[in-house]
Amino acid sequence: MKNKQVLTEEQKAKRKYINKDDMNAAIIFYQKQVQEWKDGKLKEQPKIPDYIGKCILMICQNLGKRYNFANYSYVDDMIADAVENSIKAIKNFDIEKSGPNGAFSYLTWVSWRAFLRRIERERYETYKKIQNYQHIHLMDDFGEIGTTTVHTDTFMENFERIENNKKK
Repeated sequence: MKNKQVLTEEQKAKRKYINKDDMNAAIIFYQKQVQEWKDGKLKEQPKIPDYIGKCILMICQNLGKRYNFANYSYVDDMIADAVENSIKAIKNFDIEKSGPNGAFSYLTWVSWRAFLRRIERERYETYKKIQNYQHIHLMDDFGEIGTTTVHTDTFMENFERIENNKKK
């Protein structure tokens, strides 16, 4: 039998760092403004409200603290990519297709995918760095073939295996 931690109301309220109903309403209002601008009723393109921006930033920062992503050295780049992708994705959000947690879960999903894309990009860059390093330092000063570490060899083999599996 597992010990369940009982949370107080204050702890539950702190855990819910975004009011999902307010965020849904703010995004719907923003989308209506954008539609009015497209129809020519507004002269200037509306800017994303500060509240939506804060919500996006909080979602991305808290996602960056998750155990899945917290230990990467480029977590700040992951957060920046997630914020950018979330801002671009707001126009595609459809409240009719989503439930009561719609905007929150949609933006979390967009951020999650941005994090994964950054990890893939960084993994590819690491592969290229190691490949270039091995190519440049293949021969040592005496004209003999240089050695590589087990870690770099394992990384290269795993990366190439994954890439070959993707192509199949």
